[in-house]
Amino acid sequence: MPERQWITTEVEINAPCAVVLKIVADFPGYGSWNPIIKRTSGELTVGKRLGVLARLPCGLPMALWPKVLEVEGGRKPKWLGG
Repeated sequence: MPERQWITTEVEINAPCAVVLKIVADFPGYGSWNPIIKRTSGELTVGKRLGVLARLPCGLPMALWPKVLEVEGGRKPKWLGG
């Protein structure tokens, strides 16, 4: 069985956590600022699955169904899926 590979991204943003989380949790707004993720649906609630439609740089569409693992105190959303 192949070893799982993790992709982790970290960005420091000069804004309060509540402001950033509001933007990250605004799934209908993703297409206006995210060049890869075109549409996201679902709830940012631990245990729930999100529906993500992405468009790869080569133009191919990709559907993902990540599961929300953590929303640490409203400041650190974490999901897993592929």
